[in-house]
Amino acid sequence: MLDNVVEQSVRKAVTALKQGAFVILTDDQNREHEGDLVGLASFVTPERINSALTLARGVLAVPMSKQRADKLGLRQMT
Repeated sequence: MLDNVVEQSVRKAVTALKQGAFVILTDDQNREHEGDLVGLASFVTPERINSALTLARGVLAVPMSKQRADKLGLRQMT
């Protein structure tokens, strides 16, 4: 039964992402027990990022290659 609940949650999240929505991914209670707001880059706009940062009050993390980060003058967070 739990597998079915997880599968349904994942399917809903994928559908929402494809429609341009943000979803919240949470880790295990035995870890940090936190959530990450996730969205597809193809739907990102400055206004949506501003809203996400304002409402979620978190850190913006953007995956990219080292070469791209170097070209933009960005340093990796530690």
